[in-house]
Amino acid sequence: MNRGKGRGRGMVKDTHKIDSGNWGMARGNRVTGRRGFGRDGSGAGRRDGEGGNEAGSHTQGGEIRESLSIVVPMYNEERNALRVIGSLEKALRGLTDDYEIIIIESGSTDSTGAIVDTLAKTMRHCKVFHEGAKKGLGSAIRYGFRESAKDIVLYMDGDEPFSIDEIKRALPLIRDCDAVIGYRIGHRENFTRWFYSKSYNFLTRHLLGLKVHDVNFSFKMVRRDAARELDLRANTFFFSAELLSELKRKGFRWKEMGIPYTLRAQGVSSVRITPSLIGNILKEMAHYLFR
Repeated sequence: MNRGKGRGRGMVKDTHKIDSGNWGMARGNRVTGRRGFGRDGSGAGRRDGEGGNEAGSHTQGGEIRESLSIVVPMYNEERNALRVIGSLEKALRGLTDDYEIIIIESGSTDSTGAIVDTLAKTMRHCKVFHEGAKKGLGSAIRYGFRESAKDIVLYMDGDEPFSIDEIKRALPLIRDCDAVIGYRIGHRENFTRWFYSKSYNFLTRHLLGLKVHDVNFSFKMVRRDAARELDLRANTFFFSAELLSELKRKGFRWKEMGIPYTLRAQGVSSVRITPSLIGNILKEMAHYLFR
């Protein structure tokens, strides 16, 4: 294994460069949105001891000065898509005029694709990309990261697992670091998921050195110039651990933030914890450790 060590600093974690060509996957059918990363993305993210406090700073009126991309992977979320994207749009309008909502729809078998296409036509800040087939959560998020064009990128699940207001609370935290990592406050839906979460966090802590509260919680806010340097390849739920490991390896810093968990309001989760799912995650973890 060839993994660098970050230098811990309280709740600000240190981490470490992304070959932008490894964001993976072929470009899918795009309904709307600009090509690539938009801006040139030049300049590495700030390392320990570098950078000022301009990130995430606010005007006197409360608006953020930096632009914001929200990546929302969606698969079979016909009962949540309108509500979640509507909530996002309303919340972001109160924060900044420079934002985009990037929906990655991945081969849904219900009407999710048609619903989000309609959203893209009626909301000027909403962009939809169709992956064509379900390739995994990591694949969808990497797609969204690649299409993002704003200063700060956040990904969240399509079932709105936390209050949208948490975005506003996180923005000041990224002022003097490269990422804000959310962790769940509250109970798991059932014992199986609790046990899986505890076991997985134990594994990533000891094998990858990730000393965080919750590796997999779907609130990861990252500076785009830092994200461009991360060698992200995972397609499975290992993506979150890979993202944190790459941040750590490259020397980037993060802060953690506790976020109350919100139970799914509509629909049923498509995630099933099966031997196949666990095996694929462990396989990608092994590939990461020895690549």
